[in-house]
Amino acid sequence: MGEQVILFCHYPVHPPHTHNLWNDLEVVDVIGRHPCVRAYINGHQHREAYALHHGVHYLTMKGMVETENETAFSVIRIFNNRIEVEGFGREDNRVLHLGPGNPVIQ
Repeated sequence: MGEQVILFCHYPVHPPHTHNLWNDLEVVDVIGRHPCVRAYINGHQHREAYALHHGVHYLTMKGMVETENETAFSVIRIFNNRIEVEGFGREDNRVLHLGPGNPVIQ
């Protein structure tokens, strides 16, 4: 009880995009029924996407498939009140704040 959850999946589900998981709306609905979920992190799309939806951070990581000479990867550190993403190559640094109220991204 009281645990915070981060989901990882290959396919994005939010924000809406043609490359999302086919049943993305249903997945977002299920996630929304579980207030313990703080973030959903994915790949597949190869370009960055971000949305904060009902207190859940939806983050699509950049890929290196479409670049010949540049990489894109991250080290993610998890804390009680934030997720820190240290980006390398094309990937950006960011902080996803967790907790009460409206989390914000920096």
